[in-house]
Amino acid sequence: MISIVMVCYNSEKTIKRSIESIIGQDSQEYELIFIDGGSTDGTLDIIASYDISKIVYSKKMMVFMIAMNKGLSVATRQYLLYLNSDDYFTKSNVLSRIQKACLKSPDFIFGDIRYVAGNKVLRRWCSDLSKVSPLYAASRVPHASLTVKRSIMCNLEGFDTKFDFAADFDLIFRLLKSSRDYIYISKELVAMEYGGKTSSGVGCWYKQQFEIYDILVNKHNFGSLNFFYFLINRIIFKIKQFVVTYK
Repeated sequence: MISIVMVCYNSEKTIKRSIESIIGQDSQEYELIFIDGGSTDGTLDIIASYDISKIVYSKKMMVFMIAMNKGLSVATRQYLLYLNSDDYFTKSNVLSRIQKACLKSPDFIFGDIRYVAGNKVLRRWCSDLSKVSPLYAASRVPHASLTVKRSIMCNLEGFDTKFDFAADFDLIFRLLKSSRDYIYISKELVAMEYGGKTSSGVGCWYKQQFEIYDILVNKHNFGSLNFFYFLINRIIFKIKQFVVTYK
């Protein structure tokens, strides 16, 4: 039912935790695909040490978003879920929750996530879209918890590799424009390790916002004023993540 795609590069410090969170699920009905960017550390050895059914594709110096699209091209199951090599499922029943939602055949499924630094929780991302306008919705769906019909991903032609910092936002925005047939699981599904490309400093954050401006204004023809209101709303939403009490 679900293809889990893990893109990795020199991930020996974190990938074992990610893999263990998958094989420790109470449901083992999934396809596991590793897309590696030509790791030179022990990443591939760690992957090989697991006696599990898996697909491993490795190509030296593969660009991250191209690797994400490669995962789409080799996946065979009805739904597609990306789990980064430094992220992990929060509980052993996450996959069965997602699979239960898949039985209703929505176009996509998502839930909440937590940002972590090691074992410390830094902030929590609660995602409910019920009171959010379409313009602001793309900032509410965390890509780390997103499961999408493979056919929908193919129709959207995967990630736009033009964008380095906001390709996931662009994909979610296009997804929400094409469909509102979704299921939201109001539980934390994934723990996302802090320090990724868009959380590595103010400079990276600014680059992401410039790309989002390009996506909204130039690619999707929103006005500059719309982007300004969007950005204010996005910042307020981020601030709330640090103070929200998760139920």
